[in-house]
Amino acid sequence: MTPFDHSDRLRRFSKAMAMLTTLGMLLIAIAMILVFLIPDWTRNLLLARLGQAGHDLSLSPGRLIAGAAITAVPVGVLLFGLWQVRALFLNFANGHVFTLASARLLDESKLDASKVLALSKVKIKNTKNGATMTYQLVSESEADLKSGKISVTSPIAKGLLGKKVGETTEITVPAGKMEFEILEISR
Repeated sequence: MTPFDHSDRLRRFSKAMAMLTTLGMLLIAIAMILVFLIPDWTRNLLLARLGQAGHDLSLSPGRLIAGAAITAVPVGVLLFGLWQVRALFLNFANGHVFTLASARLLDESKLDASKVLALSKVKIKNTKNGATMTYQLVSESEADLKSGKISVTSPIAKGLLGKKVGETTEITVPAGKMEFEILEISR
């Protein structure tokens, strides 16, 4: 399957979900209107739930208006949430979500090179035994310890993020606490 086929399938799925969401909104709105416009139907629904205790329940216009006012807020919130989901599906179907056009590109020259950031290459020294290592901080999917790439979510990377050359940091790893000195930072 090519990336184009995958993208096209997602686009079609998003359009179908937007239509389904619209249908759901319409059905909810129609059902709520019918509940208050057809008092006998509402009474029968209540009797099914309340049994004999609701037999003498009268649904006067005042009680119907009060019921409509009480249910208007949660139903309104539900419809608003469905409207937002529908908008998200439509944006995705139209290519406005997760596209290069919607991505924010960073100018590397404006990043602070004096601090350890994601994608930084960091040379560190274990202060206890003097061993030096060089790591590049990458996403979890790119992490490969053999090639010196560690995930930004790893304990060592978390302890290095934001540090500057010359600083030391104590990091808790599975083997215990280790102290590292930042020797060099590059991109």
